[in-house]
Amino acid sequence: MSTRQPTRVPEQYVLGVNRVLIEGNGAKWAGDEPDSLGDLLNRLGQNTLSPMFAQYGFASLAHFSREVHEWTDDGNYITQYEDLGPIYSDAPFAVSFFGNFWDVSAGFQITTDDPEVVEVLLAAIAANMSTPAYRHAAKEWEAWNRNRRAAR
Repeated sequence: MSTRQPTRVPEQYVLGVNRVLIEGNGAKWAGDEPDSLGDLLNRLGQNTLSPMFAQYGFASLAHFSREVHEWTDDGNYITQYEDLGPIYSDAPFAVSFFGNFWDVSAGFQITTDDPEVVEVLLAAIAANMSTPAYRHAAKEWEAWNRNRRAAR
């Protein structure tokens, strides 16, 4: 899984115990307050997640990582991620949620070490991914990728 690598973690973003950090949520201009978790949950119930972000899993441990590229024995070029440890030393098991929507631009990046928030967001994401609309979007995304690869 991929995790964004910030150059430094500002002090106000250090998680303690059971905190939620909303780095971005909703279609906002730089400097605007992000939407609430409730807004994200409503959006997850009404709009389709973008399958483009499924390759990152929509959720991962909030750890630094490094891309490692290599050729396999069968000639495929692959990218893997080496885990370099937690971003937040006080919250080594914090989870980062990252994604956007297929039918509306309202990206989100939320990190939390609150088990209840993690459980609710994982359930909402799973429910969204189980819808016919998500399956349709996933087929469209795969077709777009297939056509893009064929055009090279």
